[in-house]
Amino acid sequence: MIFSYRLRKALRRLLTALIVLFLAAAVLLAVWVVWLGRYVIYTQDGAVLDFGLPTISRDGVSPVEPTAGASVPIYYSSETTGSEQDSSELRQLSGVYITADMLIDDFSAVEAQVSALSAGDAVLLELKTIQGEFLYSTSVGEQTSKELAVEDVDGLIDTLLAQDCYLIAKIPAFQEYVYILKDEDVRVSYGLAKAGGGGSLWLDRSGPNYWLSPASSGTLDYLTQVITELRDMGFDEVVLGDFRFPDTDEIEFDGDPQEALEQAAQTLLKRCATTTFAVSFHSPDGSLTLPDGRCRLYVDQVEASEVESLVSASGIDQPEIRMVFLTELMDTRFEICGVLRPII
Repeated sequence: MIFSYRLRKALRRLLTALIVLFLAAAVLLAVWVVWLGRYVIYTQDGAVLDFGLPTISRDGVSPVEPTAGASVPIYYSSETTGSEQDSSELRQLSGVYITADMLIDDFSAVEAQVSALSAGDAVLLELKTIQGEFLYSTSVGEQTSKELAVEDVDGLIDTLLAQDCYLIAKIPAFQEYVYILKDEDVRVSYGLAKAGGGGSLWLDRSGPNYWLSPASSGTLDYLTQVITELRDMGFDEVVLGDFRFPDTDEIEFDGDPQEALEQAAQTLLKRCATTTFAVSFHSPDGSLTLPDGRCRLYVDQVEASEVESLVSASGIDQPEIRMVFLTELMDTRFEICGVLRPII
């Protein structure tokens, strides 16, 4: 095919124009990429643009060979059994306890007494009611106390930590109300069933509250969450209150109740206790068999005249350290073991 002179000239001009446009586009693209570079952030998922980054220049820093310094402790989740955990670092307790009623009824009086405590004093704080209301800011449950500003309790905890007190949190082991009602379809299996109730839960009208089953994996998972949160907040110990079955013949439970309690105690101790954190159990009359490990038995329904016989019958190794009496009495017979008295 033969093209005319004019057509060939026009084609050359078009080709030249296309080449110029291509080169200009390449230059603009290069400038664009260089300009964008200062807004690029590289992550594990790839590169992303963040136009909010500052555009000022930053001086580089020459690399310096690291020097040896103090060793950094690495903490692992406890995987040892209760019998393998060292309880030798526990000491005999002496101090005070603060109930939920004290916090709700006269917080200012509690706050005043806390300010007078010294480093090393043992302080037990009730931080959850038997209805399931948390008295501190928690990420485990949404329901918090309507009678008390949780921010005030958070501040009280911070004060006790700053004073270097030995800090103990007490929560109900199995008494609960809000947790079950909030999502009954999911959590009804956690509770103790009413005898002859067709699967419905038994209601403790003295609370009112329900009782969680110590044999339920859901119950133990829930308690593990709460205990772990308190441990991470800086508490030295958690006490699971009323670690028992309710005093009633209206519940339906397959299995041996005492065996279920002992197994639950061992499981929670294994999951949550560490070499610096204790998981302890409150048995009102001291009848609970305490597992081996970093834990204590708390008792509050015993007369001073019964202390010595109860300690002898407990079979607990180092009872002066691993048994604690909660009492309003000033009788010195309690002091053969740990003893905590009301702060007000």
